[in-house]
Amino acid sequence: MMSDLVGGQISMAFDATPTAMPQVQAGAIRAIGAGMATRARALLHLPTLQEQGIKDCERAAGEDAGGYTPRIAEHPLAFLFKPQ
Repeated sequence: MMSDLVGGQISMAFDATPTAMPQVQAGAIRAIGAGMATRARALLHLPTLQEQGIKDCERAAGEDAGGYTPRIAEHPLAFLFKPQ
């Protein structure tokens, strides 16, 4: 799945933060939001999806996961965010 995300064959994926972090750090993919009730330990600056206005989109506590997109992609969930 990660190679498909990096290559742009898929527009978004949820994955474990430890698995995705090397690609985020390399700039190959973009983290768009933590998928748990609290922010990911490895990405404390990254708001949760719920903090960004996306309701009912969280994984069970303790599962350190988030949503990711290819680096060049527009945010695939933009339509779900609260208007500014």
